[in-house]
Amino acid sequence: MAIPAINPSVPFRPAVVAPTYNNAPMLMSVLNRLESAGLPVFVIDDGSTDETPLILGQWRQARHNRHIRTHPRNLGKAAALRSGFEVVRLSGFSHAISIDTDGQLAPEDVPRLVAVAAENPAALVLGARDELAAEYPTRSRVGRRVSNLLVRWECGKRVADSQCGLRVYPLNLVEAVQCRAGHFGFETEIIVRCAWEGAMVTSLPVSCRYFPIGQRISHFRPWRDSFRAVAMHARLIADAMARRWRRPQRQPDDAPVPMRPLLPLSGAAE
Repeated sequence: MAIPAINPSVPFRPAVVAPTYNNAPMLMSVLNRLESAGLPVFVIDDGSTDETPLILGQWRQARHNRHIRTHPRNLGKAAALRSGFEVVRLSGFSHAISIDTDGQLAPEDVPRLVAVAAENPAALVLGARDELAAEYPTRSRVGRRVSNLLVRWECGKRVADSQCGLRVYPLNLVEAVQCRAGHFGFETEIIVRCAWEGAMVTSLPVSCRYFPIGQRISHFRPWRDSFRAVAMHARLIADAMARRWRRPQRQPDDAPVPMRPLLPLSGAAE
C-alpha cells in the first residue's frame, strides 16, 4: 500500500501520546516535565491497577489540554499506542509524539524531535539512546543490537535504535502501514513496513536515564516478549523474502539513517 503524501495545506499539529501502565512512582514527574513542550498531552492508561487513575485525575484538573483514555484491562503497549493515535487523529492533530512514562526518557527532548518532524512532516522520527552509556543494561544493549540487525536484514535500513519509545509518528503513515505485532513489537515492525513503502526514517540522539535495578519500572517479560519478537521477525523476514522474489530489481537502500547531533538540554530534571 502506498503511503499518502502529506498535504501541504494541512497544518502541522503535533500532540503527545503517553501510554502508561502501573508507572505511578514516576508518572506525575514525567507529565509535569512535558509541560515545557507546550503541546496537548493524551495519556493512555492501559488498565493500571496502582495509583495511576488517582494521579491522572489530579493531573487533568489543572489544564484543559490534558486528556485521558482508559483501557478497562491491560492490553499491551501496541494497543495503548493505537488508542492514542486514534484519539489524537480524531481530535484533529497531524502527528503523535510518543513517550514512555517510566522516567527513563527525557520529556525535554520532545521539542527537538518536533522541530525535526516539522522540517520533515512525512518522516518517521526516531529517538536514539546512547548505547555506550556506562549504566546501559547489558541485556538491553544486546537486544537492541540484535533488533537493529534484523531490521537491516528485513528492509535494508540501518537504524540506531529500533526500540526507543520516544519518536514522532505522522498519523497518515500510521493509518497506511498495517502492523500485526502487539505489545513491544509494534515499534520495531512499523520501521520495517514504513521503509518497505518508501517512507523516510530519520533518527535524533536523545537522553536516557537508567535507574538502579531496585528502582527500575519495566513491564518487559524477557521470555514471553522475546518469543513474541522472534515470531514477529520471522514473519517480517518471510515477507521481505517474498517481496524480493516478486520485485528482484528493487535493491534495498543500505544508506545509514541520517542522525542529528545531540544538543544540550535545558531545564532537565536531575
